[in-house]
Amino acid sequence: MQPILSVSAMRSCDEKTILAGTDSKILMYRAGESIFRSRSWEGQTAIVTGSGNNAGDGYVLALLLQAAGKSCRLVRLTEKCSPDGAYYLEKCVSAGIPCTTETDFSETDTIVDCILGTGFRGEVRPDLRAAIEKINCSPAYVISVDINSGLNGNTGEGTCCVCSDMTLSIGFVKYGHLVGIARGLIGRLRNYDIGIACTEGCTPFYAAGEVPEKLTHHPAKKKLFLHYDELRSIHLPGETPGDWAMALARNQNALLVVYGACFILLSDGEQCCILETPLSAEVLTQCLETCTSMADMAKAVSSCTDPKSVRIFFR
Repeated sequence: MQPILSVSAMRSCDEKTILAGTDSKILMYRAGESIFRSRSWEGQTAIVTGSGNNAGDGYVLALLLQAAGKSCRLVRLTEKCSPDGAYYLEKCVSAGIPCTTETDFSETDTIVDCILGTGFRGEVRPDLRAAIEKINCSPAYVISVDINSGLNGNTGEGTCCVCSDMTLSIGFVKYGHLVGIARGLIGRLRNYDIGIACTEGCTPFYAAGEVPEKLTHHPAKKKLFLHYDELRSIHLPGETPGDWAMALARNQNALLVVYGACFILLSDGEQCCILETPLSAEVLTQCLETCTSMADMAKAVSSCTDPKSVRIFFR
């Protein structure tokens, strides 16, 4: 089981870790180090940065790549920089790491997306949109740092988003990651622990085949079955899938909300959790006809899961 957090909860956990004595620059270095360990980094690497802290993660990655004798360049889309990011950018400049504004990726083997972070909302501005479109048109392997640029970290919405082969979540998985996978924007997701303590409310995530032990046996008076596209059109209080599910459960005694072919969210009005499953909508519908509680649903999903068909998103 892994905790899934909202963007605001993740930010609060980060702030409390820093207040407890961990330097924010150390957390940034750990994030960059985690990215560096994620692959072997053969060929040419372009690290595309914006103005936030995930750009700083990219600057740390550049320093580590250079130290390892790997070829890389920084593609800076803005002169703005967060304070911690500026600290590592200065080190990159001093180390002589190539820096450009050119977004030609035709000769690039790996693109690292460090443009926009989990706090992004709304529409991508035109200059960044152009860079994202070039990334998506490139044949290079694409890695997004923390979350795909343009993707809302809470809802998974976004009209212009980087489509990644791999997304490297930092600290904890956010709700938008799961919706991003369901939308086909994230090929594979890995989460890296950089020493941030989970001090806020979260939703438990269970991998395929895991059965949550502490689900209540509260019967559902009315069963609800919704795809993510249908759910988006419903105006509910709150920002995250957890908020929506709890609201639906309280108002309609919902048992199940479906976000795509990959994940289901169970709720009984008192608690909720997210399960990974490769089950089709047809099989899930059959489960709904026979299950009367969250625990029954979890067991049914587990028993129907074919291990050979499961995509492992978390390692």
